[in-house]
Amino acid sequence: MLRINTKFLQNKIARLWNIIQCFMFIQTQDNPDPNNLKFLSGKQVLESGTKDFSTIQSAYCLPIGKTKDIVDKKSKTEFEQFVQKFIHIYIHSSGMENPLSYPDVVSRTTSSNSKQAANNYAAGLQVASLFSEYVLLYPLDVLRRQSQINNEAIKYHLSPVTVFPVLFKLSAQGPSGLWKGVLSSLAYHGLVIAADNSMQEIIPVKKTKSNRTNKIRTIVRDLTIRTVAYTLVSPIYYVMIIESVQSMSASDGNILDGLRDALIRFIPLVGSSRAKMLPIWQILLPTIGLMAGRYLCEKFLYEIILPTLNAIQEADRYRKTKQQKITHLSIDDDYELEENVLLFETTYASIIARIASTFLSQALFYPIETVIHRLYVQGVRAIIDNTDTGVGVQPINTNYFGFMNCLRSIEETEGSAGLYKGFGCVFLKFSFLYGGMLLAHGIARKFIQPTVSSIQSPIIQSLPNWKQTPVTTADLEATRRW
Repeated sequence: MLRINTKFLQNKIARLWNIIQCFMFIQTQDNPDPNNLKFLSGKQVLESGTKDFSTIQSAYCLPIGKTKDIVDKKSKTEFEQFVQKFIHIYIHSSGMENPLSYPDVVSRTTSSNSKQAANNYAAGLQVASLFSEYVLLYPLDVLRRQSQINNEAIKYHLSPVTVFPVLFKLSAQGPSGLWKGVLSSLAYHGLVIAADNSMQEIIPVKKTKSNRTNKIRTIVRDLTIRTVAYTLVSPIYYVMIIESVQSMSASDGNILDGLRDALIRFIPLVGSSRAKMLPIWQILLPTIGLMAGRYLCEKFLYEIILPTLNAIQEADRYRKTKQQKITHLSIDDDYELEENVLLFETTYASIIARIASTFLSQALFYPIETVIHRLYVQGVRAIIDNTDTGVGVQPINTNYFGFMNCLRSIEETEGSAGLYKGFGCVFLKFSFLYGGMLLAHGIARKFIQPTVSSIQSPIIQSLPNWKQTPVTTADLEATRRW
């Protein structure tokens, strides 16, 4: 036998009848603009002003009336404080005014200008890091290379402390003395990237079902392409080294001299005045090995450091979210964070990971680089700046027979520390680079971080006296099901 709860049915019918005879009145405020509010439907709420609806069904067509879109319910106090600041909703029935439960706001629309600002700051941070590394801090590379090839130097410049006095005295030569060879350096790095990108398009990777196999194939292809690119631009690298170590006090700075010396290396001139100059094929293999090994090391370290930094940032964001007191709709802040801050933070983490991986790889391969640079300048009658005092010049006169002979000679005459001459310049360069990025990140973050003011309850004049049970959104949902 079927039993019907008569009292429950009567209540439902009475509530339905009251709702049908109601009309909905929605008032939106001019400040702040309610059009910046979005509900789950993703449509604009209402234009500023007053809207009247003769039936509640006519109000259902609006996002404000779609109670089915209610999600992520907040506490009543927090919920009403926020929505009342934007929208007032009442249902009028039989001379009585009943408050309609407010629909949950899913998010405020994020300003396109804010998104564009985040993209601009991220791109600007990348450009600033590259400009600082290859142009602004280039004088430290000049002093580092001069220290590497100076076999008679007393000061090894293993720490940044001894670098500043010498660099200050070298600045008396002017910008041309500190930034000598910078154009060749930019040309070298640009050609490497151009050659790499061109061959990446020509040589695709064959995809397989195994992700591990695909990853190995990608690494092998990238390493092969980068090795070919380094081989093609190795003469430019040689010109860059020669130009950066030649003293401006004893050279006219003619780039043709470096190109001429690069061509001479392909033809050994036995018995000539440049008999000490080693042919290019004798030092080409160590050079390619240095560049390819350093590239592979950078990639490996980058893949380790970047996920670590991302995990640290994620943990920090989670901790701040847990500690933050809820004074506004937290979902809005989450959207702002995802849209604005997250992109900038990811870019910053990738830059820091690149700086750290480059520094560690240079430190690991620094002795090999020292040997190769000494082989490059042998026989070219190089005259460099005095790296001990920063005043005057001195010639480079060495007689190495190959890579291993040079390595053993440095260890015997200058000690193992001789392989790290000028390393203080590397440490100082990347310290400045990291500090600059840290400062730029802190400044830019203040402009990107969303600031949400505390919510104040609006002033509502002549609030009605409630004499009936408020009509809730659950009732409206039940009405729609009826």
